[in-house]
Amino acid sequence: MLVLITLPKLSCQIKEKTGVECPGCGIQRSFELLINGDFIESIKMYPGLIPLFFTLGVLAIHSYKGNLKTLRLLKISFILTILIIIINYLIKFPQL
Repeated sequence: MLVLITLPKLSCQIKEKTGVECPGCGIQRSFELLINGDFIESIKMYPGLIPLFFTLGVLAIHSYKGNLKTLRLLKISFILTILIIIINYLIKFPQL
């Protein structure tokens, strides 16, 4: 039996106030797709979600261990995550 998990739909305050999509638009739908096992569609919806989870995991490990290797990995993963989010935003909304 397949059970689909749905999340309460939160509206984007930036889009409501300005009419412009924000760089985070799609993350909630992407997360819902991910927890329902639709990995590929989740990545298509918001490519920055998986790297964001990885970065948060590295942050948790760094908070616990706190050494130079984890700090370096944290910096790299943070920069890559931000770049993925920005590139995705520019591809999806080139008119901005």
